[in-house]
Amino acid sequence: MKKIAILISFAQRLVPRRGIANVVMLGIASTGIVLAAAPARAANFSFSGNLNDVNDTPSFLFVTDGISTVNIQSSSYANGGFDPILTLFDSADNFLLEREDIAPNLLDFQLNEVLPAGNYRAVVSAFANFANRPNFTNGFGDGGDFFGRTPAYEFTIQGVTQANAVAVPEPASLVGMMVAGFAAARFRRKLALGKQPKL
Repeated sequence: MKKIAILISFAQRLVPRRGIANVVMLGIASTGIVLAAAPARAANFSFSGNLNDVNDTPSFLFVTDGISTVNIQSSSYANGGFDPILTLFDSADNFLLEREDIAPNLLDFQLNEVLPAGNYRAVVSAFANFANRPNFTNGFGDGGDFFGRTPAYEFTIQGVTQANAVAVPEPASLVGMMVAGFAAARFRRKLALGKQPKL
């Protein structure tokens, strides 16, 4: 550190102020000192919402910048919601693990795992809508049930640097069917009014 202080003082005397940074960096490199960028600080993220139906499977993506202890804890059941399942996939959508009840009488899930740096997908589903392994693209078993409880879910992800919910786009096929349906209805309405539709 003494060498660096002497180098900075020397640079201030020899070069204009705006050029000091370059000289200092050059000098630091010559001394063999490496300055590493600090990793992003881990944060906590909270999510809540409602399943559209008993077999809905919303996804949430999160990132770890280094080896991290990740905790994912739900409070859905404790607050009147359904019995939730958490399924975790890696960046290639390969199945990693599944978490269900914390204990026989505690039906929320909890994950506490050390994960390497990478991108992950967490999926929430209602019991007993389990993933069809080994990939996310294999879908889920469609065995979900709310058992008379609400479709609400809520959980937190701790120990990660980024996390966000995945938006579900409206299927193109459904949009096409709607457009075709409106066109057919308009065609029939014109016929009923005695008008010759334009082809």
